[in-house]
Amino acid sequence: DTVLCGGQGSVLTVVANGGNPNANYIYQWSDGGFPIATHTASPDVTTTITITVSDGCSDEAVNDVLLTVLPDIEISITTTDTICFGETGAISATVTNAGNFEYNWNGVISPTVEALAGATQYLIVTDLDNGCEVDTFAVVPAYPPISAAFSINPNSGCVSFDERDDISFIDLSQNAVSGNWDFGNGQVAGYIPGNTPDQAYPSAGTFTITLVVQNIGACADTATATLCILPEVPLFIPD
Repeated sequence: DTVLCGGQGSVLTVVANGGNPNANYIYQWSDGGFPIATHTASPDVTTTITITVSDGCSDEAVNDVLLTVLPDIEISITTTDTICFGETGAISATVTNAGNFEYNWNGVISPTVEALAGATQYLIVTDLDNGCEVDTFAVVPAYPPISAAFSINPNSGCVSFDERDDISFIDLSQNAVSGNWDFGNGQVAGYIPGNTPDQAYPSAGTFTITLVVQNIGACADTATATLCILPEVPLFIPD
């Protein structure tokens, strides 16, 4: 007789002796296994499997084996509410079965573990009374990762003085739905996803442009860049 954890199987082997020495044994498993002497059984519930062996001449030989299947380990998972991607949250596991259980979160032995939002955490629960294990995984729910990014056009080390009135900023942000621009020239504007704002600059110099964006969960990210405008080059016309 064999005791199995949920989802496990057992290899059953029958050894027959006697009967007609010139005949081949015929094997019949009650659960429909192949007609051979070895059979792998993986019942979902406790069951008795019967093996019948015959040689076509003698009386059939019958034997039974009881496979006892232990109850499945039922796990309930709870997490912190949805937070910004990469922030620290928590995951807790509880076994609804009665018994003595060990919780192993990636090597941390505890029912509750701290985890970064959006990162998968793997859990092994062991029944310390019989050694049965079950594994699962959980994720602290996270808002989409937010990334602020933009490029400046013209895209050169420094912009000539003549181009200062036609500077554009190409939005490259990811998962942003709102925010604001600070163009470094005293002008600010609301952020529109995918929009390319234009700006004019009154003089030569170095200007810091700042873009702050938020996603649907108000998680924020900031990107900055420096715009260099060269001084005006006077044109000299000889007489």
